[in-house]
Amino acid sequence: MMGEDIRIGVFVCDCGTNIAGVVNVPEVVAFAKTLNHVVWTDEGKWSCSVDYLKRMQDLIKEHRINRVVVASCTPRTHEPLFKRTTREAGVNPYLLEFVSIREQVSWVHMREPQVATEKAKDLVKMGVAKAALLEEGDEIRLPVKTDCLIIGGGVAGMNAALSVAAQSFNAFLVETEPQLGGLLNTLCFLSHDHHRRPAAQIVEAKVAQVLAHPKIKVFTGTRIESVQGYIGNYQVALKPDGNGAGAHLDISTIIVATGMQEIEPVGQFEYGNDPRVKTQLQLEAALRSKRLGSLSSVVMINCVNSKNENRGCCSVGCHVSVKNAIAVKTLHQDADVFILYRDMSLVREEGAAQQQAKQLGVKFLRFPDNRYPEVRKEGDRLRVKVYDLLIGKEIEVPADLIVLTTALRGNASVEQVKGLLKVSTNTDGFFQEAHVKLAPLEFATHGVSLAGCAKAPMFYKESCEAGIGAAMKASIPMKNGYIEAEGIVADIDLTHCSRCGLCSQRCPYQAIRVDAEDNPAVLKALCKGCGLCAADCPSECIRIVHY
Repeated sequence: MMGEDIRIGVFVCDCGTNIAGVVNVPEVVAFAKTLNHVVWTDEGKWSCSVDYLKRMQDLIKEHRINRVVVASCTPRTHEPLFKRTTREAGVNPYLLEFVSIREQVSWVHMREPQVATEKAKDLVKMGVAKAALLEEGDEIRLPVKTDCLIIGGGVAGMNAALSVAAQSFNAFLVETEPQLGGLLNTLCFLSHDHHRRPAAQIVEAKVAQVLAHPKIKVFTGTRIESVQGYIGNYQVALKPDGNGAGAHLDISTIIVATGMQEIEPVGQFEYGNDPRVKTQLQLEAALRSKRLGSLSSVVMINCVNSKNENRGCCSVGCHVSVKNAIAVKTLHQDADVFILYRDMSLVREEGAAQQQAKQLGVKFLRFPDNRYPEVRKEGDRLRVKVYDLLIGKEIEVPADLIVLTTALRGNASVEQVKGLLKVSTNTDGFFQEAHVKLAPLEFATHGVSLAGCAKAPMFYKESCEAGIGAAMKASIPMKNGYIEAEGIVADIDLTHCSRCGLCSQRCPYQAIRVDAEDNPAVLKALCKGCGLCAADCPSECIRIVHY
């Protein structure tokens, strides 16, 4: 194709009114017809629709188009779709140039239609100029075997392992604690859809399933010492606690399910100074071990260190406080139980749980966002002063037990796992997915999936589903036996290379290795085509394919 005449087709999308409501699309289409090498232009109302994609293929074939420019929304969401369309039309997908005239034009110039139209013309003109210079490329196919490492033995990790093993793949489940179960080992019972079940029963049944499966190998009391390689070719070293022998695994895909923990509110509401002030998880442990003691008044304070300038709603605290208030009230029917809250975020059947709590006599007091309750000691008694927003007055409540519904963060192992896998977290130590909508169960790093409370606080059901979803994501390349990585990678011309090693040092993906003679070489399986090495090379002997 490189010897043929350049024949460019330009396809401009209305995106409904997202683009056409601001940009004069027919004017942009007419302008594109005047550009060099352009043999066909077309306007589509919804270019990503099945009907229009079929029309695009037909037009490419009919007009013998060998370069394609698509002017529409963001390439992050739709470029793979148009690459597939051009490939099916017989054009190398690397001869597609994508121009964003929604995010870059209509959304930022929504009150300037003339400015938006002129800018859209300029972007299309640049896209056509670049399309004329594009070179054919090929995906890099990497072999992938059938061995999956699951980091974390909580409910998400166990469900992920079972789902992987159910497809006859090998699952290696690694847990730092001496036993599987994660947070479920500290909970008293689970409540869902008007049913209650002891957490111990759920853990026992799930662990039995995992241990009985011939395709699952479990490592408890074990930490991951090192991870090297890439999808289909990870080398993982495990180190058990104590003096046991370590293990080395050849792994194809990885699932991260490290869970979460409470942020202990030390120094707040007398927590840490008085053993009668506990967190919800500590209350769960007391309920589970039946060490609650006699109580006449229990006060729960919600939204401790959450819904503030540092973090948002924890999403599970309201349900947990209501669930545990019902448990306390059931055990101590004569006790006064109060829930002090800012907002009650309850959905679906959780609202019914609140009504049940009210029928049992649990009292709900709403306090203002900027006026949290105050806890003080009066002799041997604890007292809580709170301004009730609904009755408009301040009241004081005695308490034998104060329970804080505190914020949550990623598990303590997050920093180590983050460093080993070179993935990112937010400020609370929860791992960040590649895209909240388009890739919610995976990292930007190919071959590494994300499950359960390692991502965000979740209920039991959500964690189970997330574990299964992550397993399905990890299973795709194992089922196919390969993965295709983009061919947009660095290419080093050693003719003028000074062997300074700067490219290897600066590469954020460790995709450039230096041999014994200081010659750099690109591991194309790891390269993301970011261009950092090309920008840093003092000899200018590195180019990025497709740029």
